[in-house]
Amino acid sequence: MQIFGKTPEQEPLSRHDGVQEYPTITTLSESPLTPNVLWVGTDDGNVQVTRDGGKTWKNVAPKVPGVQRELT
Repeated sequence: MQIFGKTPEQEPLSRHDGVQEYPTITTLSESPLTPNVLWVGTDDGNVQVTRDGGKTWKNVAPKVPGVQRELT
């Protein structure tokens, strides 16, 4: 089965989902001092932070010492 003209490397869950991997938040932490600041870590190696209660997010993994970048 092809999706957008390409054959997926893995079996998709449904015919038109196009998603082969399902990144998951594995860690969630609230700032104990600053309201609306949340940090999340994901199983694909990203560290995301929001300072506005989740309206916008920024990947800060490259700036956090000891966090390895995802291998592609």
